[in-house]
Amino acid sequence: MLLTARRTALYDALLALTPYFDPAVREAAYRAAPQDVTPAPELRAPSLVPLSLALASPAVQNVRAYDRAHIEGSPS
Repeated sequence: MLLTARRTALYDALLALTPYFDPAVREAAYRAAPQDVTPAPELRAPSLVPLSLALASPAVQNVRAYDRAHIEGSPS
């Protein structure tokens, strides 16, 4: 049963990825898509600086240390 479920999941994943790897399907999808779509904005490194600073803050580090200590101290 477990192997059948895994095999089914793998086949489902392959079918979901087919448009990305099959040139004919990919080309048909591009032709069917509207041509007036605006491109997505590029990610820029400066936009990640505030997030990086927030995650490196002492308050967040203290919460993470507390969580680690709580998880390590709890019986499994």
